[in-house]
Amino acid sequence: MFNIGFAIISAILFGAITLKQAKTKTAATDLTLGQFDGLISVVVPARNEESRIGLLLESLAASGDQNFETIVVDDMSEDRTCEIASGFGVNVIKIDKLKSEFRGKTNACEIGFQHSIGKVIVFLDADTFVHPNFMSKVRELFSHPLNQVVTIQPKSKCVKLFEQLSLFFHISSVTATGVNSLFPFGFGLYGPCIALRREAYVLSHGFANENVRKSIVEDVALGEVLKKQDIAIARYAGSGLIQYRMYEKFSTLYLGWKRNIAAGFTKAPILPSIILVMFYGSLISLPVQIIQERTPLLVAIFIFELILLFIAGLKLGNYLLGIIFYPLTLFFFMVVFFASLTTRILRLKTSWAGRKLEIEKK
Repeated sequence: MFNIGFAIISAILFGAITLKQAKTKTAATDLTLGQFDGLISVVVPARNEESRIGLLLESLAASGDQNFETIVVDDMSEDRTCEIASGFGVNVIKIDKLKSEFRGKTNACEIGFQHSIGKVIVFLDADTFVHPNFMSKVRELFSHPLNQVVTIQPKSKCVKLFEQLSLFFHISSVTATGVNSLFPFGFGLYGPCIALRREAYVLSHGFANENVRKSIVEDVALGEVLKKQDIAIARYAGSGLIQYRMYEKFSTLYLGWKRNIAAGFTKAPILPSIILVMFYGSLISLPVQIIQERTPLLVAIFIFELILLFIAGLKLGNYLLGIIFYPLTLFFFMVVFFASLTTRILRLKTSWAGRKLEIEKK
C-alpha cells in the first residue's frame, strides 16, 4: 500500500507542476497601449557555431521587423562563425581575450550589451532559430512598462536519435522554473532567450554582475540577482515562437548537461526538486512492482504516470521516442546528474566549447 500511495501522490504533484498551460501573452500586456515601437538590440554570443549561426540570422531577417539591430559577438571561434555571420550584414564583434573573472558566454553577452543601443536587449543563443512572429511577440510583451524582463523557453528540435536523451534534463530544468506549475513559484531564466529593458540591465549590471559573470549557470545566477533587486521576470513557453537544437553531437550533449544540471538543480526551489525526485523514483519502482504483483490498480497508476510524462515531454519538444523508451533516457539522466554532482562537490574542472571551466564556489 505504501508504494501505491507514494505513486499516486507523486503523480498528482507532478501533474500540478507540469500541466498548467504556459501562455505567450502576459497579464501586463495591454494592446490598447500599442506595441513597443523602440529599437530592439538582438545580441548573439557565438563560439564555434558555423553550422548553426546562419539559421538564426536567416530567421531573424525573415521576421519583417524593420526596427532592430543584430550584434553577433564572436567568442574566439576557431571555425567560420565570424565569416558566416558577416555575410548577413549584421554587426559582428570579434573578441580575442576573456576578461578577468568572466566566463565565456557572460563575457560575450556583456560586450554585446556595451555595443548595443536598443531600449530592449534580447540575448539569443546561437543554436536558436525564431518564427516569423517572434519579434512581434517581443514587442507585444514589452508594450506595458511593468514588463522589465522576459524570458522564453525554446521548444527543442531533436534530429538525431541520441538527442532524445535530453528529455529528463529538459523536464527537470523547465519544471523547476514554475512556468507550467499550478503552485506559485518562479525560478531562474531561460538562457537561450532573455530580453531586458536597458534600465533593468543597467540596474542589475546584467552579465557583468559579480555574481553572474563568473557563473557556469549564468541564467540561474542572473535570475537570482534580478529577484533580489525586485525586478520582475515574466516566463513563457516558446512553442510557435522560438526553437533550438542544443546539441549536434553526443559528446557535447553529455558535457553540456554535465556542466549545468547539478548546479541548476541544487539552486532550484525545494518543492519542485522533491516532486521530481518522487516522480522519477516512482517511474523506476512501479514497473518492478507491477511485474511482481500484476495488480490492475498499479497498472492504472503507471499508465497515468506515462500520460503525464507524455504531456510534459511533448510540450518541450519532439521527444516521443525518449518518452517511449523512458527507462533508457531516465537512466542516462541519473548517470549524468551524479557525474555532474560529483564534479560540483569536488570542484573538478569541466570543459565546454573547448574551454576548461573551474566550478565556482557556492
